Amino acid sequence: PLVISNRVNIWPEVAEAKAGLVVECDARSTAQAILTLLQNPALGQEMGERGRQWARRNLTWDSVAEQMLRVYHATIEGHALQQAGSPCPQN
Repeated sequence: PLVISNRVNIWPEVAEAKAGLVVECDARSTAQAILTLLQNPALGQEMGERGRQWARRNLTWDSVAEQMLRVYHATIEGHALQQAGSPCPQN
């Protein structure tokens, strides 16, 4: 299972998949979540299995490559828009 802060970009997916505990980004919350999992090994096993299932469905090579292509295209488009709107001459 995961113990993940609500400042990590994938926390909504972890919460939705029930693959771990999402906590505030502080030591006390993290420690309490770890203790919860240590005191309830069955919960940890269930969350770990849900996480593995989620990863098998959502983190295939094809899906990750598709996500990366979207990021690259958005970056290129954003750069092109920024360049087009720039008042500075380009070389």
